[in-house]
Amino acid sequence: MREPAVAGQFYPATRRSLKRAVEESFLHPLGPGEIPSPAESRSGRVLGTVNPHAGYVYSGPIAAHSVKAIVEDGIPPVFVLIGPNHTGYGSAVSLSVEDFRTPLGVVKNAIELSEALSRYIEVDEMAHLMEHSVEVQIPFLQYFSDSFRIIPIVMGDQRLKVAKEIAGHLLKVLEGVDFGIIASSDFTHCGYAYGQPPPPGMSAGEFAKSQDERAIEKILALDTEGLYRIREEINLTMCGYGPVAVLMEVAKSLGYRDVKLLKYATSYDISPGPLAVGYGSIAFRR
Repeated sequence: MREPAVAGQFYPATRRSLKRAVEESFLHPLGPGEIPSPAESRSGRVLGTVNPHAGYVYSGPIAAHSVKAIVEDGIPPVFVLIGPNHTGYGSAVSLSVEDFRTPLGVVKNAIELSEALSRYIEVDEMAHLMEHSVEVQIPFLQYFSDSFRIIPIVMGDQRLKVAKEIAGHLLKVLEGVDFGIIASSDFTHCGYAYGQPPPPGMSAGEFAKSQDERAIEKILALDTEGLYRIREEINLTMCGYGPVAVLMEVAKSLGYRDVKLLKYATSYDISPGPLAVGYGSIAFRR
């Protein structure tokens, strides 16, 4: 069992407070403005989303836009939850075969699929032990359902070659399976604490947005190579470009070409100051 690592930090540690935090994310001025009603049956139009993974007080309202798109399409029985490895622990790319617990309960691993995927991706629980990028996605989904299962993956090695390989492995193992993908990523990290201060005359929020617009343009165009090129050209401090690239490659292979930016904001919009982190919700639809 993978116990929660960031309950009480990134999100509340009690069931009641956590449910209220999810609800407040939807109803926040930067959120969708309503709590969605789950679809009675799944259409399968939404393959996956890009979701931010900061503390709910900052990125929760933005993440709620992605979750709304998923819920209204119908929650799939299996989610691939793929995020960056912030801790540096574990293998270059690490798969978990454990169930995950949050204050809202236990979500089961899709163990037969994870075991099949383990032929290609190393199982390494150490990489998941303290990693928040996957964990923070789960309570948003649990608020609406307790029947989905997960395949958690974290990427330390986010090279384009690796992202394409992971996409290929997922397509092979998940052929014929009704699944969704959540690519967990924040965008620009701006400010002296992140080693990237904004230029003179620009606020941290303005600079983050100017950087992220160029990356998001490539994502919406399903230009995976372009995303990596922009990252190098402008020193983009997006932490989960590899997971996003995996989703982009799977989407292209399966014919999901309708990519929409649902919401973008920065932590500066919540709390103005010398730092800003960009958050985007992006949906990949058929």
